[in-house]
Amino acid sequence: MGCSSSQHDERIFFDEQVKPLISNLMEISQLSIDEAFKLFALFTAMDKDKDGTLSCAEFHKMLRLKVTLVSERMYLMLTNGTHAEASFPDFVKAICKLKGLQVAHLGDFIYDIFDIDRKNSLSIYEIDALLRMLTNKEEADSNFLRHLLNFFDGEGINKESFIKGLEQKPTILHLLLEVQVNLNVILLEK
Repeated sequence: MGCSSSQHDERIFFDEQVKPLISNLMEISQLSIDEAFKLFALFTAMDKDKDGTLSCAEFHKMLRLKVTLVSERMYLMLTNGTHAEASFPDFVKAICKLKGLQVAHLGDFIYDIFDIDRKNSLSIYEIDALLRMLTNKEEADSNFLRHLLNFFDGEGINKESFIKGLEQKPTILHLLLEVQVNLNVILLEK
């Protein structure tokens, strides 16, 4: 089973032009060359207007996500909060954070989404918003909220304590686990 000329050309372009741009990312995240190429092929297939960026709609379609407040914030992380379209290196950074199966990595990812002021502390209001957005409900799950409140230090919850709380109740991360599964399925399909 061979590959078509266009697939061959795409691989050459990837090896010569793209891989040098993301080689440090690949090393840090332990992303293999084949995985990186699969992501590139997926990215270029979803980049319908072929401008080298991924729109919010293209992002949701690719990861088979329905649009929620959390998924929109995930997309904003790709663009560093600018609402601009995401480049391939930005996309790889986000995917690498989502790709791992450890709750600590997912906790780190979701914490960064909600720590908008970058003060390394989430307030009760930010935790409430986080829980409502993760579950896509109007009310935060009181059991999860009570659980996370056990990790507050008076002012808020720092990242380390937040991750400890998630490790004890990983079901809080249902939406991110769904994204992980979808991502792994997509990578296996290619």
